[in-house]
Amino acid sequence: SSNMPLKCLCLSGNSIEDEGIDALVSSLPKCSKLEELHLSENGGFSAVGLKSLSNVFQTGLNLTQLHLRDNAIDDKGLMALVQGMKSCRSLAKLDLSHNNAVTA
Repeated sequence: SSNMPLKCLCLSGNSIEDEGIDALVSSLPKCSKLEELHLSENGGFSAVGLKSLSNVFQTGLNLTQLHLRDNAIDDKGLMALVQGMKSCRSLAKLDLSHNNAVTA
């Protein structure tokens, strides 16, 4: 099937790095019903991975929750993520807690 009925994907605590984020982003459009994406406690992705992740919001997915807690995200990574989220209308919760390098 081209569309999976998955509503919540939890990949927290898996040491996902930029390459893993790229692979995830390329397959997420097949999950058209996805509402929640949990990527907390991975700590291995940089601004490059976050820019890739922000592309999810350009695919038509209607994520309502994105959890990025405790990933060592810094200001550069946050800005990369936010740039892609400008057109996102569905996101109701963005968890960036315990990313102590964010100063903005």
